[in-house]
Amino acid sequence: MFPTILVVCDRLISYERRSSFTRLKSAEVLKGKVMKLTFALPQNFTYQAGMYIQLNCDTVAKEEWHPFTLTSAPEEGHLSVHIRCPDELDWCSAMRRRLAEEPAKNIGKGSIDIKNRFKVTYGRFSVPGDDGSFSRPYRVQEMGKDGRVAKSFDVNMKERQKEDAAEYDKKFGDTKGDTEGEKIDDTEGVSISLKKASSLMSLADIVETRPDDVVRCAIDGPHGTPSEMVWKHRVCVLVGAGIGVTPWASILKSITLRSRAPVDKQPKAGKQGRAKSAGGRWPAKEAGHNSESDEEDAYMACSRVHFYWLCRTKEEFDWFHDMLSVAIRNRNEEAIEVNLFQTGEMEANQETPNDGFRHFYGRPSWGKLLPKMADQYPGDDVGVFLCGPGPIREDLRKNCRKANENDKGSTFTLYAENF
Repeated sequence: MFPTILVVCDRLISYERRSSFTRLKSAEVLKGKVMKLTFALPQNFTYQAGMYIQLNCDTVAKEEWHPFTLTSAPEEGHLSVHIRCPDELDWCSAMRRRLAEEPAKNIGKGSIDIKNRFKVTYGRFSVPGDDGSFSRPYRVQEMGKDGRVAKSFDVNMKERQKEDAAEYDKKFGDTKGDTEGEKIDDTEGVSISLKKASSLMSLADIVETRPDDVVRCAIDGPHGTPSEMVWKHRVCVLVGAGIGVTPWASILKSITLRSRAPVDKQPKAGKQGRAKSAGGRWPAKEAGHNSESDEEDAYMACSRVHFYWLCRTKEEFDWFHDMLSVAIRNRNEEAIEVNLFQTGEMEANQETPNDGFRHFYGRPSWGKLLPKMADQYPGDDVGVFLCGPGPIREDLRKNCRKANENDKGSTFTLYAENF
């Protein structure tokens, strides 16, 4: 009885929060059956890099909500998530089929190879009185090995309107003649509704009688995580294990974008994130000034990042390798160091990819790496962040404590989220 009460209370509390809909802009299937979903930024939706949302798609499962870390940066003006969706994950694979594979087959008329990388672009499905959250696919593109578009197919908007008219005729009577002279906006694949049909429909009717390929997604969030604390540190160590790379993609992307912004637009590190001098004093911005207000402007948050991604196999790296590459494109390599560790057995003929990252085999030796950072950043409070399993967390906790026993005045603060 008590668990039932808790469930009911949770549903009541989350009802309003889960009434926030957003428009799907694209669904892209990447390597290893990873799907990237991009959404329009909902009005008044503000978030920090590293936060997560809960996602619902009513055409897949009306009552199911699933959490995903946002892989977009706030500076980009849209939302994105990356979902690993192999066949053994029921809801995730259903999303892949519904939002990507089915539209690709229909629009491409069987000419798209869904085993390759491909992208389905969605436009607004507009009916007077709706909230702009309905989406409908209108373009599919298959990518070649070089990442460029190899095939592209678009919906014939005039034919689509005729098909819609015939479908609405069955449900609402004759609509012929009511759309005469109405323009079709095909610049973004926008579906213009039928005037007579829409005048007979409420928003609830639209949800129930919309065309089969129209989708509507809702989000609950954003929700905070320990990774938000990166903006309190000048020096950060980011550790992701397997799928735990997703929050760091957003943060690395945000760091790269902020580094290009004017200095007065960039966030400053909190006091614990500023480097001390060897004597333990906070450095002054200019000679002769040592007030704390000047100290606040002395260093930027996350100006030095050491990123470690641990995976058992090369296939796991393939899941989010493209996402990581985009996240740190045009990065300052002195500011962001990328280290990839393959912890499982290596095949005899396996080659190290030439992608500009540092590749290693085995596990990072935190007992050696962290003391070196204490020497490299004397007086700093280094933020150590993990998204991964419990054993790695305990290993980092133990080695952070040991690394804190240094004569440089450096400290290591661990923030961890487990999965």
